[in-house]
Amino acid sequence: MVQTPPLRYSQRSSFVTEGSKSPNANIISPLSSESSDKSSPTSNDLPSLKLSPENAWNEIRLSTEDYNALQQRLENHEAKLLTYIQDHIRWDYDPNSFEFAIRIPTIVHGLLLASIQFNISEQLETIRAGEDHAAILAKKIVCLDSSDVLLQDGTVRCPDLEFQHIDSQFPGLIVEIVNSQTKKDGGKNLTKLADQYVLESSGGIKTVIGILNDYQGTKRATLSIWHPKYLQDNDGEYLASEQTVVFEEFRASDGNTILNGSLQISLRDFIPDSMMSGFPSEALERKISISYAKIAMFLNTADTQYEVTKAGQGLQPANIRKRRRESTPPGKMGSEDEREIERVELMVEEKAKREDQDWNP
Repeated sequence: MVQTPPLRYSQRSSFVTEGSKSPNANIISPLSSESSDKSSPTSNDLPSLKLSPENAWNEIRLSTEDYNALQQRLENHEAKLLTYIQDHIRWDYDPNSFEFAIRIPTIVHGLLLASIQFNISEQLETIRAGEDHAAILAKKIVCLDSSDVLLQDGTVRCPDLEFQHIDSQFPGLIVEIVNSQTKKDGGKNLTKLADQYVLESSGGIKTVIGILNDYQGTKRATLSIWHPKYLQDNDGEYLASEQTVVFEEFRASDGNTILNGSLQISLRDFIPDSMMSGFPSEALERKISISYAKIAMFLNTADTQYEVTKAGQGLQPANIRKRRRESTPPGKMGSEDEREIERVELMVEEKAKREDQDWNP
């Protein structure tokens, strides 16, 4: 396995120790009984910071100690809440700036991601069906459903979509969607995020695809791509992040689809450079593409679904009489529980009888 320390965590229960600094006095400590800001969130309301499709992003400053304490509390005392968070909520934590961001993917966000994931996965599957070097590479590329990534500066990120070579430390390709409605300065934020992914994985993250929805009164949507780039200066070689596709429109401000252009990636965009040796260039350059017109169609469909759901419209199941399952009062067993206990007791009794028959004094 190609190692690029520190280790990558795939579970939400990642504790932060590396890159941590002593927090400043003005940092919110919601798990502490005392806070310098009386209006700061408390440990009770931190997991329920107000989020909605209209306000799907919330960010506070949180000390590393309190971040780890929050993780510990969720694991030890809030199992149901932790399960809900893992299924429905994503968060990022930067122990260097102490920024703790919670976000809930909207319907538009989720449907657009699902469509992009399906198209990339479908084309990878076509390549896997072959018998050449490209097929060998594609068979080792898997899609991860928004798993946590622990970067080398200690930051925990939860990308929207990841593809990773099974022998690699980091996901080779990441997709992030930013709505300027939910995050100010979306373009700057995407650039900063891409730089961090590339640099704090030492180039192990080969490709960052960023989609920016400008919902501030327009329907403009753009796509960008970042890659690692190795440069030289007087001190030798150094790693930088290069934006090779710069906020190209696939949907105009008036909502019209951009017919020209496409998302173009290749198999080399999924794997670290150190794993490319032995593979011919024609395998590494095997293309995967999605036209901008198709991506715009995905986004338009997601927008329509959101509006239908928000308005309570669309086809619904016919009204029918419902019979709900009776709840068992606390401390009282239901009929299924009683039958299971009777079955176990019968097994124990039969086992005892057999042992009595086999016993010889």
